[in-house]
Amino acid sequence: MKLGWKTPLAGIVLGLAALAHFSNPAPEAPPASPGDCRVIPVLSNGWHTDLWIAADGFPETHPFRQDFPQASWFMVGWGDEGFFRRGPSLGGAMNAMLPDSPTVLHVIGLPEYPGRYLAGEVRYARLSRAGYQVLVSEIDRALARNESGETDTIAPGNWAGVSRFYRSDLSYHAAHTCNQWTGRVLRRAGARVNGQVALLPQPLLWQLSGSADACEALGKPHETKD
Repeated sequence: MKLGWKTPLAGIVLGLAALAHFSNPAPEAPPASPGDCRVIPVLSNGWHTDLWIAADGFPETHPFRQDFPQASWFMVGWGDEGFFRRGPSLGGAMNAMLPDSPTVLHVIGLPEYPGRYLAGEVRYARLSRAGYQVLVSEIDRALARNESGETDTIAPGNWAGVSRFYRSDLSYHAAHTCNQWTGRVLRRAGARVNGQVALLPQPLLWQLSGSADACEALGKPHETKD
């Protein structure tokens, strides 16, 4: 048997595939089903993904609802603080890949369903009611809290007057990027995705294509055609 450069390359590809498969977290809620299906819009701007979530999915005492009392929808994204706040750059991307980079949750609160604000590529995740609550719990778990249980708002967000950056204690690195975080929390909530392959947004969007047919958004029905 003649071996060449393709043999080690195939081994690397298979190894990465196995790593993505076995590191994909187990769902913590049942998947969506007819009659138990809620839509989560997932927005990509080409390098980063955000989740749109109805405000009434969060407890009334949750910091997001306290900080944005007029909001009926939240856009939530997680990532490296410097890269997130200053915008994409090659240097920022390289620095973000190093372990222990400070991280944040960027939260936008809007008073209406944000369909007209979704400037980017949008796909939809299907979750059961139980999965929806798991998703909310996963987002809450990403928030850093002090000994009194309070969150740390470190700066106004990128949308003037309606957004904030919250400190997160999760680690950002090459094996846990912002898009992998999005995919992993959706996976834990019961979505049929593999977040580990989502180093960039597109692999996650491919997995979500067409997944929200005949679903209804929690809080307001809306059109979900791609």
